[in-house]
Amino acid sequence: MVIQNLQFHKEKNLKKVKSSSIAFKIPEDWRISKLKEVAKVDSGNTAPQKEEHFIDGKYPFIRMQHLNVLKENKFVKHFDLINEKAVREKKLKLFKKSSILLPKSGESIRTEKKAMLEFDSYVVNHLAVVEVEDTEKLDNEYLFYYFRHFKLSSLIMQTTTPSINLSTIREIEIPLPPLHEQRKIAHVLTTIDKAIEEVNKAIKKAERIKKGLMQELLTKGIGHKKFKETEIGKIPKEWEVVKLGDILILKNGERPKLSEKGSFFVYGANGIMGLSNNYIVDSDYTIIIGRVGASGEVHLGGGKIWVSDNAIYSESYNKSNTYLPFIFYLLKFKNLKSFAIKTTHPIITQSFLKSFKIPLPPLEEQKKIAEILSKWDRVIELKKAKKEKLERMKKKVMELLLTGKVRVK
Repeated sequence: MVIQNLQFHKEKNLKKVKSSSIAFKIPEDWRISKLKEVAKVDSGNTAPQKEEHFIDGKYPFIRMQHLNVLKENKFVKHFDLINEKAVREKKLKLFKKSSILLPKSGESIRTEKKAMLEFDSYVVNHLAVVEVEDTEKLDNEYLFYYFRHFKLSSLIMQTTTPSINLSTIREIEIPLPPLHEQRKIAHVLTTIDKAIEEVNKAIKKAERIKKGLMQELLTKGIGHKKFKETEIGKIPKEWEVVKLGDILILKNGERPKLSEKGSFFVYGANGIMGLSNNYIVDSDYTIIIGRVGASGEVHLGGGKIWVSDNAIYSESYNKSNTYLPFIFYLLKFKNLKSFAIKTTHPIITQSFLKSFKIPLPPLEEQKKIAEILSKWDRVIELKKAKKEKLERMKKKVMELLLTGKVRVK
């Protein structure tokens, strides 16, 4: 991430402003403007409903659920495509690329999701569309980042369905730094966004590689040329088929007594759920499998831990032929969730797990496979940690730059 030729300084000369929507001081040379004075605020269109409006469609129609995927720019996969007949019959208005979308009705307002159009589009009427008109006073990208900082939920009308009037949005007051500073603020935040986007791509790539390795290593192993047919499918000739109960002693967890100052992790169906002063198992590795709730979820613990009563755990295992990290990856790969008994609350039982058949390579091969996969887990974890750090940094930088507490020279 490179932000070139920019210097920052802490602003000392701040003034109070009389504003219903700005709850902070701003620099002396900043102005305040109502949104309606510098931008046009419109509502989207009534959505086409007839099947004939989507036949051979080629124009994107953006709905509320599309706010998350606008950056991906994949029409066919993510967006409804409408035809000219729909545009003509419904008298739809086309909105220009770079228009800002804000939710104005429904629960989506509370999620604070906003987006910028990456292409000319038709937009549903649950969204407000903001188009900058006075480009000598307001930079479009600066406005977009300001709205990402601004809490729309503070404007919700107290009705059965959460909503915000267009007139209320038009009255929102925007702090206006000099135009060149607006552009520099937008440049800084865009640069951080691009860095986050690159890390996201790296995470997805690493996850694809790991998924491919799991498919290859957990079915074909390492360097095998001869295979055999078994009751669970084709496996390397040197592998055997065993029941999970043959290699693990499984037990149901027990209701924990959680303690904020506890010394031992408490695992539940969804993973670590807190701390306890007591432990129920002490082993180098422990498999934890969701019993109810997140039934079929698999976790790997170690050392002294407690396991909640909504999970099943391995009390002990046969260390002469079993490496538990390998079993962890294998059970994740087998997707135990799909085997849960379908009731009001889907459930995985001990009896099912004990009779569940799995392929078992020689011990050394198990260790090699688990080592390869855990290496990719570490890569993914490091990239996710980097993403979280960037997101925290972005949040702080937005707070400082968009309030003028820190200025871009």
